[in-house]
Amino acid sequence: MPTLSIDTLKRFSLVVLLTGAGHLISLIFYPVANGYVQDYDLVKIAEFESLSLILLSILGFGINATATRDVAISKDYKAIISSVQSARLTLAVILFIAAFIYGLVFQFTLPVYIVLMSPIFSLNYDFILYGVGKPTLASIVSFFRLSLPMLLCFFVMFFYQLDYSLFVIINVLFVFVSSYLVSNFLKTDIFFPLRFDFYTAYYSALLVGVAGVVISIYRFGYLSFFIGRLSDSDIITLAFFSKFCLVVVAARRIVLQFFYTKIATDTKSFRIDIILFAGALFLLFALFLFGDFLHSYVPSGDGSINIITACGLALFLILSTGTSDSKILLWRKDYHFFIIQVLPFVVGVCLIFVLGFSLYSVVISLLCIEALTALFNQCYVFYCVKMRLV
Repeated sequence: MPTLSIDTLKRFSLVVLLTGAGHLISLIFYPVANGYVQDYDLVKIAEFESLSLILLSILGFGINATATRDVAISKDYKAIISSVQSARLTLAVILFIAAFIYGLVFQFTLPVYIVLMSPIFSLNYDFILYGVGKPTLASIVSFFRLSLPMLLCFFVMFFYQLDYSLFVIINVLFVFVSSYLVSNFLKTDIFFPLRFDFYTAYYSALLVGVAGVVISIYRFGYLSFFIGRLSDSDIITLAFFSKFCLVVVAARRIVLQFFYTKIATDTKSFRIDIILFAGALFLLFALFLFGDFLHSYVPSGDGSINIITACGLALFLILSTGTSDSKILLWRKDYHFFIIQVLPFVVGVCLIFVLGFSLYSVVISLLCIEALTALFNQCYVFYCVKMRLV
């Protein structure tokens, strides 16, 4: 466990404050907007966020994670940024051309418009900031990119009228500006040359890339699939549940990314895992203690499941994963990382088809995925350490 100096604690507190405030804003968006924004526009906003997350995972496709890992153990981070961003931007241009042709031949729908935004989304590489040991800057940029547009949307919905098209414009604008901030902080370019061999970068991270897309789907991207199959109220409830899960994921990521370089040099330590597990128990108790009070403030959908209880279980399962997935990536065991992420997802999808399409079946399936992922991750890490495979 790294020594916590006063300066480290101050920087860590700032990261927690900014990231926590940002995700809290994101979490309360749907419950608050439910009283100000029409259901049609709110569902469209959920669809935009869902598809955007999938698009970002496709553009990153594993090279985001491997680049962060490589930067953490390399001094020449500018060369890594250039290689990764050239590949991402090239793929984004290809997706843009394909979407434009599709729109001309068939129809320009919201999913098509989102793919057309690929070049803008590809410009941001704030994930590199964690690899170079600048978590505070990363949290500032993240707050600017994700939270300020949400605050602006709150202002619009309270004093004017917020629809999904305005929500999209505001968020895309802030993505572009935050990309400039990242390049300015790192003293690097914002635009990089296209490369014809871009596929080599993606191929080298193929397994991690597929796993990343799978994670983006079951964390929030799945919503776009259920729009039209479930009621608007159920979609809004699922959006809140998934936002809550993302908040917990972000809380865990704060710890992992802040101490990422330390974890990289001491992968056999389980002290941070124990802290996260203890935190999970405490937060689970607190959530259940105030469950009845909170239930009246969150979307409940068709009422087939207690969403606060589901949130509590998700919180416990996500934090129980600890540092295991990061260690597996640091050990470069990409194949096992792939299996651990994909297998629970397949089980969850099968469970949905068995239980039927409903709010209850989706939430149960998501909890099952989180439970199996946490179990497989931790078991594999313990196995590797015990058998001295690392």
